[in-house]
Amino acid sequence: ALKKSRDAKKKRQQQSAVQREERLAGLRQQKNERTAMETDAQREERLAGHRQQEAERRATETDAQREERKSGDRTRAEKRRASETEEQRRARVEAEQIRRRGVSAGRFDSSELATPSVVPFDALRIIRIPGDGNCFFYAVCDQLQGTPLETDAASLRHELTSRVVQIMPELIEQGFVLPENADFIVDSSFSEGTYVPDEVVPLLSRCFNVDLVIYQENGTVLQYCMSPLQPPIAIVRILLRHEHYESLRFANPIPVSEPIVDAEEPRLTQQSAGHCGARPAQERPERIIRPEAPAHNCGPMDRACDQCGALLWCSETRNFCCAKGKVKLPSRTVPQVLADLYLGRHRMSAEFLTNIRSYNSALHLTSLGAKLRLVPGWCPSFIISGQLHHNTAPLFAEDSAEPHGWQVYFNDRELESRQSLSQKVKPELLELLQTLLHECNG
Repeated sequence: ALKKSRDAKKKRQQQSAVQREERLAGLRQQKNERTAMETDAQREERLAGHRQQEAERRATETDAQREERKSGDRTRAEKRRASETEEQRRARVEAEQIRRRGVSAGRFDSSELATPSVVPFDALRIIRIPGDGNCFFYAVCDQLQGTPLETDAASLRHELTSRVVQIMPELIEQGFVLPENADFIVDSSFSEGTYVPDEVVPLLSRCFNVDLVIYQENGTVLQYCMSPLQPPIAIVRILLRHEHYESLRFANPIPVSEPIVDAEEPRLTQQSAGHCGARPAQERPERIIRPEAPAHNCGPMDRACDQCGALLWCSETRNFCCAKGKVKLPSRTVPQVLADLYLGRHRMSAEFLTNIRSYNSALHLTSLGAKLRLVPGWCPSFIISGQLHHNTAPLFAEDSAEPHGWQVYFNDRELESRQSLSQKVKPELLELLQTLLHECNG
């Protein structure tokens, strides 16, 4: 065996560069095939072995070896970052987020934790969540039903991101967020349909005073974030598998004799949001929200419409989606510049997404008209009573009036007039959008 090993080594040394590359390519292909065929248990066993070997190697290294290893890692990382493209940078940031979550989140058995928030995984059932990039917020909203924080996914996403923006300087100072990743994290958090950054997920507990428990598919707890205020306003239990979040509820409904009790807490509003930082525990009156409603199982959504491909439950008909193929929405091509601005590929994407309503208002042709319902205090909803309509102004503005709506298109100082309508817009981006409108509607 030793002679065969020496002969194989000698043979490898005699190979040309092309032969060596062919041999390595074959080995890589074999490794990829083995990895693709392995089960979750085999994959976890392989990764556990790698982690153990790395831990043993680092445990035996001296201080000089450790410093030399870290210095080499930093040098190689700087060289890679200096030569990487924008796409490679985004891929690296995503990989760092996944790695950071795996390192910082302690994996432990749920049965070993004696807390009301962490319950055995066997006692929970999975609630399927759509996989459209908003799965985290859908899952959390499913958990918040019947609590003082009950809300919808879009409002939760906007509110959480707004609070993260407020505490971003503190997060950077604490080392929780890298300065160069701050803009990317905020943009991704605000963009609907975009996977929530890993740095933002644990901040749910900090911003809304809830206990967050994230389970893995094997039943262990990936992450447990305690609310700074105890007892928490709500308990959020979700499942993360293959970068997708599902909601978790108790397998057996809670008996009516054991109602859900929550502290008196206002709903999700800006006035009642408070600060995201930790607050000292305080005595608060309690009230009964409601007993948990009995579960209703609609079955799997495993039927697909043969006309449009929409997924349906067993009780739904094809008339529900496309009327048996009678309704067909034409596909529209999005201009490349606009797509880059929306998807974060343009250098002015952050500015565009942050002030998108200002740019939309500066470029609109009509104004919205409706009878609104006004309620006291801060109202996060846009409530309309009656019919919704659009108002069009006269073709030309009066001499003493500032042009607005489509009047700016019949004015010699088109860009200047439109820019003066909003102090938030940047002339360069506004001119880019104006040129795009002219090209698409010329």
